[in-house]
Amino acid sequence: MKLRITFLFCAVMFYSAQMWGQTYNPGDIAVINAIINNNGLQWTKANPADGSYVPADWTGVTWSDDAENKRIITLNVVSRLLSGALDVSGLTNLQYLNCGVNKLTSLDVSGLTNLQQLYCYGNNLTVLNLTGLNSITSFNGDGQTSSLSFTGSAGNYTANATFGADATFDNAALSYSSGVLTSASNAATFSGFTSPTGLPDFNLTGTLTMTYPAGSAIGEVELQAETFACLNNGTLYIQSPLAETVQVYSVGGVSLYNFQKPSGAANYPVNQPKGMVLIVKGSSGWVRKIVVSD
Repeated sequence: MKLRITFLFCAVMFYSAQMWGQTYNPGDIAVINAIINNNGLQWTKANPADGSYVPADWTGVTWSDDAENKRIITLNVVSRLLSGALDVSGLTNLQYLNCGVNKLTSLDVSGLTNLQQLYCYGNNLTVLNLTGLNSITSFNGDGQTSSLSFTGSAGNYTANATFGADATFDNAALSYSSGVLTSASNAATFSGFTSPTGLPDFNLTGTLTMTYPAGSAIGEVELQAETFACLNNGTLYIQSPLAETVQVYSVGGVSLYNFQKPSGAANYPVNQPKGMVLIVKGSSGWVRKIVVSD
């Protein structure tokens, strides 16, 4: 009798262990498996993906404290060499996401109404829809980089691109409407941009690098002689046709920086507080006023 009771007790405990082992939400597991498949995340795929276990190397995931059907509440995949389109919209209990310092070209966080902190800095994003995600209190979308190639001819270059509504550009030669970026000059090879996300004060910011078709149309030489300067994420970008001395002053006339610029495009580190107004002068005679915005 004692042996039988012991056997039954062990059987119940074994069965309970199996039941209690199936505690992870299969839908959340499927999202991580998809990131492994589609974005190059170097974690082990969960197999089986039925919620019975998660691989030990999923160190960037925090699960809820629920006894069963645990949900992912934080996901940290910063600097994981991810690329392409990242879709985490299935993680409906997610509160914290850090996917910064990767090579992501799009990010889908639609419907994540529990999300409170989102960090996607240092990617290749130009658009991000945060409409309706009103729980977000902390966001960093700075340091985006993107490159595109224009087609067209002198004075009217266009490229298909996607930015948030009312996106702005540091380079006055650029304008954007309905998925088309237009450049009035092939001298505009760099520009900072600000792309709204749909939530006030939360914007993607970054730098565009642009290339143009070779051409010899009338006016092309004159357009190449145009000059611009912009500041983004602590870097001063300058385009001018001449090798020259570039000086940066405060509005009070205090000399802050002095650069020897080669002909064409160049960039230099500039560390000044947000809101400060800088006067940038080239020895060839041009002057630009820039406001530090980041």
